[in-house]
Amino acid sequence: MATRIGPAAAEQSTIRRVRTAKGIGVRELARRMNVTPGAVSQWERSEANRTIQVDTLQRALRALGEELVTESRSIGSEGLPYEPAPMERREDRVSFELHRAIARKLIDTPDAVRSVIPVGVEKIRGYVRGPLVNAWLDEWLALSTGPLGPLVDVLLGTDEHAVEMRQNTPFLGVLTQQERLEAIRRATA
Repeated sequence: MATRIGPAAAEQSTIRRVRTAKGIGVRELARRMNVTPGAVSQWERSEANRTIQVDTLQRALRALGEELVTESRSIGSEGLPYEPAPMERREDRVSFELHRAIARKLIDTPDAVRSVIPVGVEKIRGYVRGPLVNAWLDEWLALSTGPLGPLVDVLLGTDEHAVEMRQNTPFLGVLTQQERLEAIRRATA
């Protein structure tokens, strides 16, 4: 079964919600995962505080017979398994590959990646003006404090809105020079 993560689900711990819906106690989940009950409780608290690691959330949900699904995409432990839709413009392909690399980092270290968004937004606001750009920047800020799913959807989306959002990216400094060059090479290959 698939567990959807979205704005409504983010109000409480997904682990706790699924666990209680299935009538599974903290001790039973801990036994299934070979961890202490205190570890399960800590994960539930850290998820409610949005500090849980995605792989920990995935493991817990798998032990409950669930799969982590964010919006329309499934995030696998191997990375991001789906292929991008073809994009005609080189700059869109490069932007997509750069943001795919950022999405991988977001999944591995969500807090570190999210923390650059407000700083990047303020830098962009310092030199770009206009209501449309400000709306995109406001959306980036909102995405930075919500569940991971919608943020990943914009990073990896191929629709016009996602493409435009990526043209105003606040992820300054997330990728190393080597990671940027590899993404550009993938886009132009």
